[in-house]
Amino acid sequence: MALEFEYAYRNSDATLKNTGGSSGEVQSNAYMANAIYKFDGIGPNGAFKPYLGAGIGTADQKFEPDGFGSLDGDYNFAYQFITGVAYDVAPNWTLNGEVRYFGITDQTLENDDYGFKNSYSTFDAIVGATYHF
Repeated sequence: MALEFEYAYRNSDATLKNTGGSSGEVQSNAYMANAIYKFDGIGPNGAFKPYLGAGIGTADQKFEPDGFGSLDGDYNFAYQFITGVAYDVAPNWTLNGEVRYFGITDQTLENDDYGFKNSYSTFDAIVGATYHF
């Protein structure tokens, strides 16, 4: 079992539904606490180590549509689900591949002129390397 603390910044293009194609940029900052369960190794010499995890935390959101001005949301409850596999390439080095589904519960984005409720989710693919002390 492992505990992970995470900060994630996400940025993407977005198009508002039912607005005739109004588009802009969405940004999010997330602070998460994740619990990860690591299974016993499988395959040759147990080198493949699958894992599952889940996390909770808080995240905000900002939407900058073309021609509307910036719409900001307060920090709100966020969650994520994690699955991946680690592969031992050397005694202290591991290569990692994982996917994370991240979501923010209904959030109100607003400025002085506009406001709307919004839900936000992403599906992230992550590749990395870990050095074990």
